[in-house]
Amino acid sequence: MQISLTERALGTLDCDALLVTFTGGELPSSLKTLDETMGGQISRLMKAGRLSAERGAMSEIFTPEDVGPVRVVLLGLGEQELDPVQLRDACADALRGLSCRGMERIAVDLSAVQTQARALVEGLLLGAYRFRGYADEQKPGVNLLLLGSVDGSPLPGSVEEAVRQGEISGRAVIAARDLVNEPGNRLTPSAFAERASDMASERDLSCTVFDEHDLKEMGMGLLLGVSAGSAEPPRLIELRYECGHDAPTLVLAGKGLTFDSGGISLKSRENMGAMKMDMGGGAAVFGAMQVLADLRPGMNVVGLICASENLPDGRAQKPGDVVQACNGMTVEIISTDAEGRLVLADVLADAVGRLSPDWIVDVATLTGSASVALGDQAAALVSDNDDLAGAIERAAAASGEKVWRLPAYSEYAEALKSDVADLKNSGGKTAGTIKGGLFIRAFAGGLPWAHLDIAGVAWTDRDKGIHSKGGTGYAVRTLAALPDAMMT
Repeated sequence: MQISLTERALGTLDCDALLVTFTGGELPSSLKTLDETMGGQISRLMKAGRLSAERGAMSEIFTPEDVGPVRVVLLGLGEQELDPVQLRDACADALRGLSCRGMERIAVDLSAVQTQARALVEGLLLGAYRFRGYADEQKPGVNLLLLGSVDGSPLPGSVEEAVRQGEISGRAVIAARDLVNEPGNRLTPSAFAERASDMASERDLSCTVFDEHDLKEMGMGLLLGVSAGSAEPPRLIELRYECGHDAPTLVLAGKGLTFDSGGISLKSRENMGAMKMDMGGGAAVFGAMQVLADLRPGMNVVGLICASENLPDGRAQKPGDVVQACNGMTVEIISTDAEGRLVLADVLADAVGRLSPDWIVDVATLTGSASVALGDQAAALVSDNDDLAGAIERAAAASGEKVWRLPAYSEYAEALKSDVADLKNSGGKTAGTIKGGLFIRAFAGGLPWAHLDIAGVAWTDRDKGIHSKGGTGYAVRTLAALPDAMMT
């Protein structure tokens, strides 16, 4: 999708549709000139009650040939003040509807929603998204033309900056969605690393990729154990944004299982194909680092993505095995399908010793228990640090994503004790999300730490609001907003 700002007047536009937000009451000021040009047609329709201001309603008005756009589409936003979440969803649904009807060139009037321009642009971008895939027939994308008003009035500088931020954020979510939607045979761990290297080379990011030989030297037995059954070797991807040597450092660690069969503890065959999305946490870190490189917060941020496959063969680790992390801690394998916490544990232990960060946040599609507890509406947050947890909650609220904090009582960690190792990787079915998070915490070196389980929100089976069927890119915007939230 292409987005451009213009100060052109309505009569000079060449587009399929002009989208104008509508809150009822009087005719939107941006349409009064157009109404005069059309002999009062729009105001008559409004007085007759033919133009609905109900939230999400779309009213179409076809225009004369000499006016400009083929049609004007009034998007109802309701009579009440609209919050950014509702605006994103309304714009996304509207854009999706117009795109599905073959409209490729769409102009959008920003004059009525200038204070929420960022949310509007994010909604338009995410509503237009579809994974292009590998089919022979490729549908054309949508081109957006953003107007200060239909009479050619310029946009204030603050609105232009909000539009820029919205585009940066929206495109990063799209990048994460593309990764999640990729088939497992296309997005292997090495291919994931290549994508990260390419993205970093286009921005002010450094990228270091550790291959299987590096990982052996680093002693990362947990990550190597998970990947042992796959012909595809693992990768540890490190993306660095640096604003200064004296600035504090935040580590974002993402689970990047490009395919998860469960290993020897094989998953059910039903819906196993969807497990290409088990790298949703890694995709979220990828997208967040893309945003941070463009918006440049006053904090050093290191994104770590542990990319691997989890497959069964004669070399795969087995239930009952004992493996060792890079910090020397040993883990008894209870279930090879509890692999996400293993790769993240090794990555966190390495980060503590090698990077000496001030905070660590990990994000993963970790447990089905998160879906049972919170459904598809919120990510689960587990942390024993109130300040960091509070910053994540503020970042989520600012971005329009939802997180819900679960307790991190030490009693839950009792279930992770092993008779033959320092820990076991599964503490049973009850409180599975909490126990999974607390297993990872054991490798955070006592630093301020938080865990986001996005298993219930990283994928959707339907188009609704800003989410399109497939990967959602969830947590990109929350992670990208976190440095600012931590500094306030």
